[in-house]
Amino acid sequence: MIHRIKSLILLLALYLSISEYLGGDTPQHKFKHQWERIHFPSIRLPNSHFEISYVIQSVNSHIGLQVEMTVTFSYPTPQWPPREFDDSMESPNEKAKIRLIQESGDVIPCEDLTSNRGSINGFKAYSRSTSAYFPWKDRCLESVWVEISFEEHRHFLELPYGFTCHPDSSHTSDTNFSGPPTFPIKDYPLKKTDHIISWEAVDYEYGEIKNGQHLSLIQSNPGDGYSELVLYREDSAVGKSIYLWELDTPKTTLKIQDMLGNVSLERNRQMGIRLHEDGMRRSDTFKWFRKGDTKRSWMKMVIGVDGDSYALMIPTSMYQFVHGQSRNHLER
Repeated sequence: MIHRIKSLILLLALYLSISEYLGGDTPQHKFKHQWERIHFPSIRLPNSHFEISYVIQSVNSHIGLQVEMTVTFSYPTPQWPPREFDDSMESPNEKAKIRLIQESGDVIPCEDLTSNRGSINGFKAYSRSTSAYFPWKDRCLESVWVEISFEEHRHFLELPYGFTCHPDSSHTSDTNFSGPPTFPIKDYPLKKTDHIISWEAVDYEYGEIKNGQHLSLIQSNPGDGYSELVLYREDSAVGKSIYLWELDTPKTTLKIQDMLGNVSLERNRQMGIRLHEDGMRRSDTFKWFRKGDTKRSWMKMVIGVDGDSYALMIPTSMYQFVHGQSRNHLER
């Protein structure tokens, strides 16, 4: 009987230690990098009516990255709607070449390139999109750029490091790469018509939490880390939805832990709470205090909602000072 009690105590201690390690989460939240898409700013081509926008998505865990390039052409004439896209106004999609440039200088070609015929997009605008697919790679903490070249232009989409390996893979630190991203300027000298387009934000989806609510994260790092927690509820009611959320409850908090549960950073400032017009969403924004470090690694962002904790795996490029964007190319 004594041995059985000791065994139960050991099992209980093991359970508590695992629960502490996981930060109160289920295993699927602990081991998966749950990002959905990376956003980039739009860019208008000089001396033209073309505007190009990009988004990168984690499509299917077995496929890899999807790079979507959407070209919007604004018609300068009053003839509307167009029956079809004017072939004399050739879209940059038609001649686009897309490949992945690694920090080491190596190149990965895309595995598939598809385009659609386009669609009417708002007033006097016509859009056509092209999608390129890249396989998951092993060196996850290596910085990469997606090169899109067409005519005399080259756009380099800068991804934050940590987004090129399988979301379910074993995420470990890589001592081969450290510090902020470094564009391989010697291998790819930039011309005046070239543009490095840095990412704006990354969408993370945690999923359902207590009371049937949903939790997601929008993370950015233009120099200092910014976090936007989005709480979502579906119990809307006509004429009453704007009153469902309170500004002071639930209370949200943020801290960053290493993968062993040790607190790495918890100094942040809540910058605001915003209720969305649809009445179903509330956004809480935080700014992180600067943390300078050369190490690239994997961390847990622990989100507190009224005392309950929910953890998301993130790379240090999401919040570490100047780890979000390369700057060595600015010296050219």
